[in-house]
Amino acid sequence: MAWVRNSWDTASYSGIDGDQGRYILSVNEGYNDNTDDFCINFVVFEEYGTTAQIKTSTGEVIILTADAGPETTRWYNPKNNWHHLALTWNSSSGRIAIYIDGQLSAETTIAPWSLNSQGDMWIGNTSIDGYKNFQGKIDLTKIYEFDFTAQQLRDIYDKENADNEITMK
Repeated sequence: MAWVRNSWDTASYSGIDGDQGRYILSVNEGYNDNTDDFCINFVVFEEYGTTAQIKTSTGEVIILTADAGPETTRWYNPKNNWHHLALTWNSSSGRIAIYIDGQLSAETTIAPWSLNSQGDMWIGNTSIDGYKNFQGKIDLTKIYEFDFTAQQLRDIYDKENADNEITMK
């Protein structure tokens, strides 16, 4: 989870650069060469919205999209406002969820699997060539070894939003 504030201009659709996206988090190994290594990407695409891309150790690719509606209705419009984004994954149950500002925005369940190795972790970018940096600020990034309930994430959002209302500019 992280607090993010974008600075791209959505009026011309040029800020996200089509299908190249703006990466919030990327943990990857072998995504480009189609090996059976895993990857988890949390990225904003112009066409698809806020998206989780998961490639399991068996090569299966899962894409979960949180806000595929018109760009004018997405969390990042208007620009320069702080938002809390969270991606959760429970390897035992296979549940994947995206939360935006403490609200569940999308979820799915896949076959349970666990990471078979450690990949490179990138915050605000990815190692995959041709993709774009997140344009804006990313703050208070946290990675946990456990899954949160929807209520726990709302509570975190509410507390951090109240604590940071004055300090995050």
